[in-house]
Amino acid sequence: MPGSVIRCAPRKKIQSALATAAAQIATACKSAASTRPKTTPAPNTTPKKPRSSRPDVQANKLAKKRARDRRVRSDEREQRQVKAGTAFKSVALTRLRRAVAFALEVRVGQEFHAPIASSGWQAVRQDEKDARTFDLKKLLASDSEFRVYGWQGAPTPVVDADNNIFFCLAGFPDNGKDDWVADVAVPAAEKMQAAAIDMWTEPRWRRKRLSGKSTARRGGHAFKSAGASMGGGQVHPQNLALSVANAAVLASLFASKPFRRIAGFTNMIFSAFAKQLHTFYTTEFDKICANDPKIRRNLPRGLSVFSTTTFNFGPATVTLPHIDFRNLAWGWCAITALGDYDPDRGGHLRYGELGSRYGELV
Repeated sequence: MPGSVIRCAPRKKIQSALATAAAQIATACKSAASTRPKTTPAPNTTPKKPRSSRPDVQANKLAKKRARDRRVRSDEREQRQVKAGTAFKSVALTRLRRAVAFALEVRVGQEFHAPIASSGWQAVRQDEKDARTFDLKKLLASDSEFRVYGWQGAPTPVVDADNNIFFCLAGFPDNGKDDWVADVAVPAAEKMQAAAIDMWTEPRWRRKRLSGKSTARRGGHAFKSAGASMGGGQVHPQNLALSVANAAVLASLFASKPFRRIAGFTNMIFSAFAKQLHTFYTTEFDKICANDPKIRRNLPRGLSVFSTTTFNFGPATVTLPHIDFRNLAWGWCAITALGDYDPDRGGHLRYGELGSRYGELV
């Protein structure tokens, strides 16, 4: 302000006053610290989380590379399959070509006669006059024309002179990952035995067995069929009639892993050795199911093309010579042998109408 004079204290006095104030503050802090009660911190009882291991960078890179390589191989395989017009892998096609190269050739004589109905779809029912089982030793007697073909289990088509495939000895998958006998065949046989016991407790089934009426032209063993069928006075395909109890038992078999694997392998063999016939089965059964939503599939569409399945419960299944006349006359069916038996002593397939260089086939 005008006329006023501001005087400042000397620098030494200011520094001395600041030092005195700092000393007083330090003394007061020490005094307060000495009078404050000492407390011990409570121990931490929270469990320590395990320290997550650091991901291995090299392992992650390797896993990503393998996944990328698998995608590349899958894309290349799909391109080859599209180009070849097939859904099989190259290794399957290689095995198929090998099987065809070692096919068993049979001769079809003039006496061979396939009794086909006038419609061309089904066979004519012809009951065998001499329906009986055959003993292997008697069948292979010196005066017999039958000879045993020593099949080694590899997929083997049976063809005529024009390379028409009559049927195929399928064997079982050889993927090197599991044991088909232990993982599929044995569990499937055990489930069949359990199913036979469950069906025996059903009154109608038991009465039929005890009355002896179960003996059919196929043989004296117990059997049950499920699926869609045509014939017996029907004017269109219908589901086979089953009791609630029997339907539940068969549904459990169809849902089990062993029988689904058997069905899948059978479907693959059918498609591999008779592609056009397999396609015909697929398209025609699709039409039937689309036309009548009540028709039930025993198995998912991509797993089996067959409309009907028959379970032969035994206890010992030996079929008599017969014709499944309700099947498609020029179609195929699949036969799967289960149970504990010696294939060198029993369980043979007898083909009296097809000859080979071995004689009539057994």
